[in-house]
Amino acid sequence: MPAASSSSVRVCCRFRPANHLENDHESVRAFKISGNQVESNGYDQEVFSFDSVFDDTALQQDVYEFCARPLVDDVLDGYNCTIFAYGQTGSGKTHTMMGPAMDSDLKGVIPRIAEDIFVAMRQASADTEFTIKVCFVEIYMERIRDLLNPQDQNLRIREDKNYGITVEGAQELYVSSSAELLQAAARYVTLFEKKLY
Repeated sequence: MPAASSSSVRVCCRFRPANHLENDHESVRAFKISGNQVESNGYDQEVFSFDSVFDDTALQQDVYEFCARPLVDDVLDGYNCTIFAYGQTGSGKTHTMMGPAMDSDLKGVIPRIAEDIFVAMRQASADTEFTIKVCFVEIYMERIRDLLNPQDQNLRIREDKNYGITVEGAQELYVSSSAELLQAAARYVTLFEKKLY
């Protein structure tokens, strides 16, 4: 699947496979996919269009190549980029974004981005200098929480004349390898799982 231009906002939709509970109850799908459109099977049968729709058979690699890979080049060219994962609890956001990082097929967007960024940095000319910092925040019920420093429960978004839009007080970690970046991400996943269970 060819990657779209990364110079504009794109909205994609991904559907996870049915879980054990849904299969046990023989649940019926509430939607129908046709190309880049999703039609609800409900009473109003609304149709929604997206830049790409990934059904429950989509591979993590396919999602990454279309949704995130073009942004890696933009980041390395000095642009700020955002991937925003939105959906209800249990819809597959953590799997899509993280997956099992050590599984080459199932690893998610974040491990793939980390690997590609650090590969590109190693291949860059010797006179190019890179600095990589990471932070993980959660926006829930209009509150911003620092996932690397969970005591900070209500952070504020500020605009700084030198740095642009920032989350004031969010902990930032310098990382020098994809492994370090994934260690920071693993802290986020651990906190997320503790919150759920």
